[in-house]
Amino acid sequence: MSSNEQDVRQTVLRKWTENPLIATSELAKICKTSQRTVQRCLKKFRNTATIDRKSRDGRPTRSSDKIIEKKKRRKKYQGLKDATEKEQQQNNLNKKKYQDKGFLAVHLKYLMARK
Repeated sequence: MSSNEQDVRQTVLRKWTENPLIATSELAKICKTSQRTVQRCLKKFRNTATIDRKSRDGRPTRSSDKIIEKKKRRKKYQGLKDATEKEQQQNNLNKKKYQDKGFLAVHLKYLMARK
């Protein structure tokens, strides 16, 4: 957080503690910032009793729920992919059986004709 942001927050809280009944619009004019910034600062102070920002170590991690959902989608997709591969293998086997039957029928006709 830049020192300017910290200064604005401290100024807002100092002025607010001097006069808790002051309107946020007036505080914003005094502190030369937006009304929304004043509202956020006061809300944070009321909830956490501090104006400091939460420190973080680098990039925030993803929610474990999202990771689980992604894994489920992968498994579902992999299952569908496996099912289609099995169907293709079965179709290939059926084609081969019909081809073999056709060959046997032709061969049988050939043998019958030889007699």
